[in-house]
Amino acid sequence: MSSPVVLRWTPEFHELVDAFEARRYALGFRRRAWLVAWLCLVVAVVLMLYTLLIPAMVLVLGGLVVAMPATGRVLARRTLLGRWRADPSLAAPAEASVSGTGLTRRTQDDETSWEWSAFPVWIETPELFVLSQSAQRYGAFITLPKRGAEDSEDLAAVRDLMLAGMGVGLRWPRSDRWDE
Repeated sequence: MSSPVVLRWTPEFHELVDAFEARRYALGFRRRAWLVAWLCLVVAVVLMLYTLLIPAMVLVLGGLVVAMPATGRVLARRTLLGRWRADPSLAAPAEASVSGTGLTRRTQDDETSWEWSAFPVWIETPELFVLSQSAQRYGAFITLPKRGAEDSEDLAAVRDLMLAGMGVGLRWPRSDRWDE
């Protein structure tokens, strides 16, 4: 068993947005959005058969807007910005200790520990480790910025500890050529 690795950082808003987007992608938001778009298209075709062209066109346009990735990003950013502004503790300096048994995250007001079994899904992006407490699209998640590590050896140690504790995670965007 290796010693715990400590990450220290001050959260930034863009990391919260990136983590949310990585979870949406990894947990299948795009499939659901396209399913809604196709459903709108089918209903629009039925409406066209009954010569209801205006409602049919509104449905087609609505389906296209729902299916666009930018729509989800805009709505998510607005919601997350509201939470970020309402809760100053989200921007407070943080520290995480990653060990073979789990994760402990500390801020100036709080300390919380989780065993690896609390995270059914973890996602790695080029800048973050995102540990999701739910396999559903919405739910709590923990963000560990890679910039909080002292060096690349610490990042490799964190990745190895997470692989040992939780198994294979997801990489987003899907790539195996990250230099870290």
